[in-house]
Amino acid sequence: MQKLNHSVLFIKSSDPAVLQATCTVMQHLNHIEHPFALTTETAALLNDTTSTVTEMDALPSECDHIIVIGGDGSLLSAAKPAARQDIPVIGINLGTLGFLTDVCPTDLRALTDILSGHYLIEPRGLLEVSLSNQHSDLALNDIVLSRHAARLLAYDVFINEEFICAQRADGLIISTPTGSTAYALSAGGPIIHPQMQAISLVPLCPHRLNSRPIIVPATSVIDIYLTLEHSNSDTLLSCDGFDLKCSDLKQASIFQSKQTLKLLHPLNYNYFEALKSKLHWERSATLSDQ
Repeated sequence: MQKLNHSVLFIKSSDPAVLQATCTVMQHLNHIEHPFALTTETAALLNDTTSTVTEMDALPSECDHIIVIGGDGSLLSAAKPAARQDIPVIGINLGTLGFLTDVCPTDLRALTDILSGHYLIEPRGLLEVSLSNQHSDLALNDIVLSRHAARLLAYDVFINEEFICAQRADGLIISTPTGSTAYALSAGGPIIHPQMQAISLVPLCPHRLNSRPIIVPATSVIDIYLTLEHSNSDTLLSCDGFDLKCSDLKQASIFQSKQTLKLLHPLNYNYFEALKSKLHWERSATLSDQ
């Protein structure tokens, strides 16, 4: 793989552990003489007035990757600007799970190896949503339809212009394989390997027991139509946990974006090992142990 030449450091948390880890990474980059810049938000959180600063949404051409320090939420914040600019991301994990940020903050050797060109590159698909009011956005994990009030949503689901079902539920999660281990998993959705080209639809607390999660090809176009007039004004639609500003929502179209996020992993990265570690899957006891 190609050697990486210039880093951009991104954090979004003022947690002391994140700030300390960021300072350690900066010291390490200076030690190995690897150029880097801080995003404006990162410099403000660190109170750093001496480092080179850049805007996350308009990175200079010499910056060929982003180092995100924090949890999966921090990486989700960096995902859209990274994908739009086709810049790969390295995630250093200081969160609780870390399905996306997989480099240990104390393992600077692994970071050095990645910067030296010893890494695996993994493209992750994103979803795009287009609303009836022409607003659009991207999501790495999921797009969620829900309500302000504690009342049911009523909606019709169409896939590739074919009617699939009418549902009443607290909401609906439309998830990428990446997001299948996030909100969708807690709502009873399936775990989908990130190399699968698929989209899952997981109803939230459906009114009918026969409303089940389904998985469709990633080439599908999913149209959601709200069917109760009073629900249009208090319906929420969020992308990766960030609410979209939309009023009088009637319809949303969701489909796989042409843009992808490129994650850079250490050479020893293994998705199933990460699953076993994060979800605490254990081996069965052997006969000799019984």
